[in-house]
Amino acid sequence: MNNAPMDVEVRSIRSDEYEPFIRAMKLGFGDHTTEDDIHQSKEKGFEPDRAIAAFHEGKIVGTTDSFHVEIAVPGHVLSSSAVQGVAVPPTHRRRGILSKLMRRQIDDLYGRGEPLAILHASESSIYGRYGFGRSIFVEEWSIDRQYTAIEHFPKLSGQVEMVGRDEANSMFAQVYDRVWLNRPGMIKRDKRLWEVRLRDQMGTKAGPPEKHREGDTAYFHAVYIRDDRPDGYVLYRVNHQNSKLYVNELIAATNEAEVALWSFCFGVDLRETVEADNRPLDDPLQWILKDPRRLLRTVHDTLWLRLLNVREALAGRNYAQNGLLVLEIDDPFCPWNAARYELEGGPERSECRPTNGTADLRLSAEDLASVYLGAVRFRTLFHAGRVQVRTPKTLAMADAMFATDLQPWCCDFF
Repeated sequence: MNNAPMDVEVRSIRSDEYEPFIRAMKLGFGDHTTEDDIHQSKEKGFEPDRAIAAFHEGKIVGTTDSFHVEIAVPGHVLSSSAVQGVAVPPTHRRRGILSKLMRRQIDDLYGRGEPLAILHASESSIYGRYGFGRSIFVEEWSIDRQYTAIEHFPKLSGQVEMVGRDEANSMFAQVYDRVWLNRPGMIKRDKRLWEVRLRDQMGTKAGPPEKHREGDTAYFHAVYIRDDRPDGYVLYRVNHQNSKLYVNELIAATNEAEVALWSFCFGVDLRETVEADNRPLDDPLQWILKDPRRLLRTVHDTLWLRLLNVREALAGRNYAQNGLLVLEIDDPFCPWNAARYELEGGPERSECRPTNGTADLRLSAEDLASVYLGAVRFRTLFHAGRVQVRTPKTLAMADAMFATDLQPWCCDFF
């Protein structure tokens, strides 16, 4: 294969280029394109000026796309770009096309005034060079049903009810809206995002077409009701061939609802195993089970974050403790961020301004993105040789300021 750099034109696509754009994107991910793929992508909210393609001899040889979301950060909500569809067909890889796409996209997103960008990375070695950092880690679970006895079971004042999709759309949203603002990394779901989440024809376990489900059923929807109000919900599938129940999403606004919904899932008859593939690191389930060692847990990264505007991003969140820090940020891909910043933050207000003062900590934009939502401490990155510090006191101050009550988590895959 010829790996020499290639001259390409990188630009936003026109409306009439949408279908070849989707076909090129699907090819880059190793998939064929169906009419359903094209229709569903349009349903997600296609914005031609956000869809960027690399063209060579009139043919699309690389794609990237984004849409606007609002994301919870500690104490606040910030605008963010959700990046998706980053793909280069196998015939054109390792020829500089991805870097050109990312250059154009990040410049465009920065120009839109959105201080953050987020994405899900198919490979962990790609996006660090563009300033994205691993910002959310989750656990994948599996437990045999015979070991699902719950030891710390509260008195239940409500009950679990099965509901249809239309009821779920409304009731699930009521629960989600009580939760998402308090959990860094969660995204505000509008009508379009709820349609995507509850649709039964989108990728992998989250909702493949029936012919690709490998025995999985369509979604079941269950809600925990107390005092005529939904306090929690679970979206799940069962598989009659392998006797498994897959928890696709379980969210609760109260401890009581959380335990009740897990107990419900564990009690579904004819299932030998219960699995879940996107649970927050601080999920309490392992502390509820009578035999917690039987819960098999695998940790992996999920959401990657990019601070498009470091100053706005640092000023746009609150901090667990009052403090003053000077951060020196290295950001070769976005040189407008490469500077020293005086961060004065606390639980009520935050300010961030350029400074010539002595740096308390020096780190890359990638590593700043990793600590921003609370996924990792500065101390851990210091021991990994990724952060330079002036004194142990400033390192402790940084960890205290950036601490979060809850581990970051994102339920949405895009």
